[in-house]
Amino acid sequence: MESKIRVNGNIITELSEKIPSNIIALNELIKNSYDAAANKVSIFLETEKKLLTITDDGFGMAKDDIDTLFHIAKSTKKYGTIDPITKRRTQGSKGLGFLSVFKFGSYVVWETYKQGGLKFEVDYHDLISSDDIAEYEIQITDDTSINKGTKITIFLNEYNVKSLSEYFNSEKNRKKVLAAFDDPSIEISLIIDGRELSSKDIIPLTSNSMDRQLFVIKYDSIDQKIRYFHNNYEFRSIDYDFTSTHYSVDIELLTFHLRSKGRSKIDSLFFDPNDALTPLIYVNANLFNNYELFDPGVMRNIKTEQVLQQMIGFIRINTENKNLNFNSDRTRFLQNELSDEIIKFLKDINMKIQIVGSEMKKYLVDFDFLTNDPLPSNASNASPEELRPYIKTDFFFRDQVTINNDGNRVTFSLFGRDKQVKINKPLNKSKKSEGNTNNNTNNNTNNNTNNNTNNNNNINNDNHHNIQENASQNSTANTEDSKGNGPVPAEIKLKKKQINEILPSQQKKAEDYFICAVDSNGKKIPFEKIDVFLDDLLLENKILPGVEKPTRKTLKFKFHDEVTGPVIAAIKILYTHPNSSFTGIKNGLLLSPITKKDYYITDLQIRRLVSEINSLDINEYQEVISCSLRALFDLCIDLINNSNKGHVLAGSKSLEEKVKKVVEYINTNKHVRTEISAGTGIEYSSLSNLVSKSEDYSDAVKKAHLGAHKSTKHISEQDIHFIASKASQFIAIAHEISINPKIN
Repeated sequence: MESKIRVNGNIITELSEKIPSNIIALNELIKNSYDAAANKVSIFLETEKKLLTITDDGFGMAKDDIDTLFHIAKSTKKYGTIDPITKRRTQGSKGLGFLSVFKFGSYVVWETYKQGGLKFEVDYHDLISSDDIAEYEIQITDDTSINKGTKITIFLNEYNVKSLSEYFNSEKNRKKVLAAFDDPSIEISLIIDGRELSSKDIIPLTSNSMDRQLFVIKYDSIDQKIRYFHNNYEFRSIDYDFTSTHYSVDIELLTFHLRSKGRSKIDSLFFDPNDALTPLIYVNANLFNNYELFDPGVMRNIKTEQVLQQMIGFIRINTENKNLNFNSDRTRFLQNELSDEIIKFLKDINMKIQIVGSEMKKYLVDFDFLTNDPLPSNASNASPEELRPYIKTDFFFRDQVTINNDGNRVTFSLFGRDKQVKINKPLNKSKKSEGNTNNNTNNNTNNNTNNNTNNNNNINNDNHHNIQENASQNSTANTEDSKGNGPVPAEIKLKKKQINEILPSQQKKAEDYFICAVDSNGKKIPFEKIDVFLDDLLLENKILPGVEKPTRKTLKFKFHDEVTGPVIAAIKILYTHPNSSFTGIKNGLLLSPITKKDYYITDLQIRRLVSEINSLDINEYQEVISCSLRALFDLCIDLINNSNKGHVLAGSKSLEEKVKKVVEYINTNKHVRTEISAGTGIEYSSLSNLVSKSEDYSDAVKKAHLGAHKSTKHISEQDIHFIASKASQFIAIAHEISINPKIN
């Protein structure tokens, strides 16, 4: 006696309801074509004929493939894996894809070609009325007229003709079907009653509202850096860690500063259901209809001035992890540990991107960053640094602006863009005393002579006027010196215009850079009444903090003159590592922090490698250098290991751990720091700063490891300079540890 499992046709109805809408169903059919390596998928909607046809030029199906197609809930595919033939991430995996056709109509015809042309059809009503669908037979016939890909013809019911017509009446809906895949290897074509649209016609991201763009922002989980670009110039990069091994993320965003009705210049593809701008989420290259994972308004209720809400772009998530699942309409992840991890990461990096980006957005689009336009006449002979105070102090990129003065106009350049500003001609200040039309000829002559004299005096005074003054010409003209020759220049005198500081630097008094300040009445202004700013941040105590990493800062001194208004003077401070060479080795990328004269690195391998790296031009040999830097850390660890100081490395296994262990050993041992300082000549306080952050060295090793294995694919020129800086320091301290008998 036995029994047999039978499956009634009603199961098809139940399973079909897992596909909630005809648009999701359409996406499922496109996914089948994508997995079949189709280069083009065409979707035809013919409302008069009530037909929906999907054609592709993919692999097609043979008899075995058709058997698999109708084996419900069975699939040979593994979602998210990269197919070795198509090089695409596999989309299907649940074995329910064929049911999508029945969202549109009850009668469907397939025509396909793989090993030969085949044709078959299914009537939905016959299928669901079957007592046991295992007994349902599908007739497959040979058809020699079929010669490529797959064609599915669906006979639509009245409801779906109307539903699809209404859906496709919206441009943003049409665009999202065309953009179903973030993959240029496939073209999706949509033909509605003879009118054809193609995914190839979608404009590139950076072609949207080109005149109102703020930044392009990029991040990928391998590089682990948020990079900001304007006009194709990368102007800022910040590290942002990514620790997951279960998925990867690639982000490409474009932000705007739009005026009223400015959204009309942005592709409707990037509008959400509420017509707000949004980036698009792609999971394994397929569009994911979610507008909350990366919400442009995430900062709206936190801090309004940190919002970069006018944002479009692409968030690309790739994974092979089987735990990533979606709800039926592909608008949300099913909650589990992996989805929680993805959601948190995207929210956190979204906030970070907006907080950092909002600091830099002001003025950039309109290029409105000057205090005067046109510039006063006394700008004609000014140097670039004397003209810099005309740039607004809160302009984030103030120190990156290059300035060129030809005497008649000044060109301010930033990120490949120029702003040209005219210089006013000197005012004729004696015009107010010119005679009226009733004056006789002699008086006119005398007046002309006086005018010429006054003009000469005015020009001389203009040339001597301090360019850092932002006063208007009218108010300046009313204040004269004791000789009556013109205004007394209100000014701030500083010791230098630019200073180079060696890292790590110590705290310094701003007053050390200051000489004096004089107002327009010739009265000296005490330093206590001078405001001091470092990169536009007010220094309450007027003390410059110590700096540990290479950077550039602007120190500004300011007071308000009752006649001329704000008076500003500035000093550029460039913080760099010591520009010293290893004894006997030419200067180059690797510069030694050692200051003791004739200090000699005794290890021949290290000397040779440093010499070879320093002989290379980083612009021409960046790949070679990036592959070589890791070896310096290896050689230094060998140096310690081969001395009697190997105990320093106890308990550490990887190179990263060993380097970090050495630096921590120095940082926690005052005696060792004293001996290294005495042996190398590196100031004790400077050495203490160098080793205070062991993670900087381990981070350098981590990046160097990428360079050794991936060359410049995952590290930038900036990374190379960072690694070289830490490697140079590590050579000095590791060498001294290995040779100094007083270090046990």
